[in-house]
Amino acid sequence: IILIAGGRDAQADFGSLAEVVKTKVKTLILVGEAKEHINRCLGDFSETFLVGTFEEAVLLSYQKSREGDIILLSPGCESYDMFVSYEERGNYFKKYVEEI
Repeated sequence: IILIAGGRDAQADFGSLAEVVKTKVKTLILVGEAKEHINRCLGDFSETFLVGTFEEAVLLSYQKSREGDIILLSPGCESYDMFVSYEERGNYFKKYVEEI
């Protein structure tokens, strides 16, 4: 799994995801206000990248993927640091994927 996560930083406890990230996530791509916080909690458990924009996150996920990989957008955070709503974030994800 290549996981794209991040968004508005609410100082959530991401430590509970450590085992899942360690065993299931090949690459962790972090974006948004929470990227540093999530990196401190989970960055040691998989190959991790911090990016500046959501578009960069989607493109990097594609570049890191190999046949059979799953690219998963599961932000774990609110979208309001970059988008008006979670629906808008989802629409941009679809748009960027279609452009690749």
